[in-house]
Amino acid sequence: MAEPDLVISAGFSDAQLVREANKVVAMYAKKGEEAQKAFQDAQGRVTDTQALIVRTARDYAERVIRPVAAELDREERFPREILKGLADLGLMG
Repeated sequence: MAEPDLVISAGFSDAQLVREANKVVAMYAKKGEEAQKAFQDAQGRVTDTQALIVRTARDYAERVIRPVAAELDREERFPREILKGLADLGLMG
């Protein structure tokens, strides 16, 4: 099992929680910037094909995942139907 990004211990102050949460946000922002660079050509542009992939993934996430995301988090599950939908769109490798 993967290590969690943030572990909150008993006695954490609000300030400690904010500092730790900000570290996690910064870490994912950096990962996002690195992913963005990987999607650019030598001149720093995104190709039409790459832009289509991003739009397709974003659209699927907004239509299918976002409406049920909170429920899935609470229940700690990720339905196979979502994975199948991603695969059907060619987004699973």
